[in-house]
Amino acid sequence: VLELKGDNSSFTGNTVINPRNYLIGTTSTLPSSGTITDSGILTFAQNFNGTFPGTIAGGGSILVVEGGEVTFTGTVSPKIINDGSSIVGTSDTFHGNIQLLNNASVMFNQPSAGTYAGNISGSGSLIKEGVGQLTLVGVSSLTGQTTVREGALSVQGGLPNSHVVVEKFASLKGTG
Repeated sequence: VLELKGDNSSFTGNTVINPRNYLIGTTSTLPSSGTITDSGILTFAQNFNGTFPGTIAGGGSILVVEGGEVTFTGTVSPKIINDGSSIVGTSDTFHGNIQLLNNASVMFNQPSAGTYAGNISGSGSLIKEGVGQLTLVGVSSLTGQTTVREGALSVQGGLPNSHVVVEKFASLKGTG
């Protein structure tokens, strides 16, 4: 286990998390230039809102804990396990599956049309914002509420266990 507590913004190399290893930090302490290759567990442990612009690759897991909101603006490939926090991104950001625990949420803030092929599971909530259409092609077992606040949500896979709320000036479509 390695926990980063200081400012690492000047670090410009790549970071590797090997299998069975843990890297713990926040959007303020984790290196955001270069690529983090995650084959273990990368944890964002923060009780504040922050943005992580870096690229995270690999087949490991990302754990988001302690109630803060993490906005990802780079590409994120590993599975995300969100435990009681909020994560924000777009279909260009999220490429792996997302598991939502303890009232966690995932927000797709889509400025333009995009497709998310992963699966969303757990008891948290899915929020769709932004004027662009988000197309979900995976079958998601999410049991929390799905809210379409803006733009369109097109369900082509499945969202069978989620109660869907469509707000004024938003739309829901699809075949899933």
